Amino acid sequence: HELMLESSHRTFDPEEADFFYVPVYSACYIMPVHAFADRPWFHQKPGSGNRVVGAANMMLEANHWVRTAHPYWNRRGGRDHIILAPHDEGSCWVPEVWRPAVILSHWGPEETPRRRYSSYEGDKFDLADGPLDDIYHPESFAATRGPLDKRPCFDRSKDILIPSMVLWDQKFSHSPELLAGSGTTKAKTNRDIKAIHVGRTLDWLPEFSNGTRQAMARLCEDRHWWDRHRIYVGEAKDVPRELDGDSYSQLLARSTYCFVLMGEGFTTRFDDAVAHHCVPVIIIDSTLMPFEPQIDVGSFSIRVPVADMARIPEILAAHDDKVEEYRGEIAAVASRYEWRFQRFLASNRTAYFLDGIIRVSDSRPLDPGTKPDAFDTLMALLHDRLED
Repeated sequence: HELMLESSHRTFDPEEADFFYVPVYSACYIMPVHAFADRPWFHQKPGSGNRVVGAANMMLEANHWVRTAHPYWNRRGGRDHIILAPHDEGSCWVPEVWRPAVILSHWGPEETPRRRYSSYEGDKFDLADGPLDDIYHPESFAATRGPLDKRPCFDRSKDILIPSMVLWDQKFSHSPELLAGSGTTKAKTNRDIKAIHVGRTLDWLPEFSNGTRQAMARLCEDRHWWDRHRIYVGEAKDVPRELDGDSYSQLLARSTYCFVLMGEGFTTRFDDAVAHHCVPVIIIDSTLMPFEPQIDVGSFSIRVPVADMARIPEILAAHDDKVEEYRGEIAAVASRYEWRFQRFLASNRTAYFLDGIIRVSDSRPLDPGTKPDAFDTLMALLHDRLED
């Protein structure tokens, strides 16, 4: 939102705007407002644990305001409006009335019917109406959400998957992208780890990650992948002794391959891998990664069906002779997965909470020598929509 407000693409004249960005902060409602505040509930039963119902109601009210207070939604049926739907389940629960808009999200499952990927009770958008307190809901939540078998969560014909936003200096301290040109020797260039996934596996919670992280961790332990192949999948507290003490960023910078496994749905692991020039190994079926299909993710990553997880060592061995080619492709696109402002402290930036109206038809080239970042890439993709 702030990037758009400060962008040269912005116009204050709605008549010359190509797109209208609607700043609905659904993720902020989900966390922390729903979790810690006593109001607003947006027609939910006070104390209700299902936070996507309240978020959906908030988006319904926002859509009603957009349609009734301004003439522009009805002019093109909402197709020139843009909303952001971050958080674990992405746009899976977004109300049907918003579906004509361009939906920006981090999570790109293309399965139909839509299904839930999160184990979290508060994100269960696929439940029947009864448990969702419909007496407090102005319409039925099922009607608001739309039929699960009507469309996938992510529609590649109009929606755009964008990278996550993180503080690079904290999470990616050893990223080659961050250290490039700094003259530092802080990063380890020796890729002495074959493949890695360090993070929650939650063996006690079968629904988490649809069971994929748990299954991979068990395979790693039972088949002695670390001792035999230098492949590790598991919790940070359980890393092999020789890795103990390294930060998450250091471990990725030491790895040739980085596994991309879902979490509660959405995962940042693809973005993390790209930032460290680590070849992403995507083990999530029927799901696109950020800026896919516009960027050819297949040119620098490996996709492994969930059903083939047990064959990981032999699959990776078959790609070893292509690693440098993959890493060259990653280096060419890595800047597009970074929001350049992430390198600056938020306290040094000024926030303007105003309605965002964007004009992209007068797109200006980047300064010579400047690599395009995620925002530049998003603007270019929107510009391509105009030509379509």
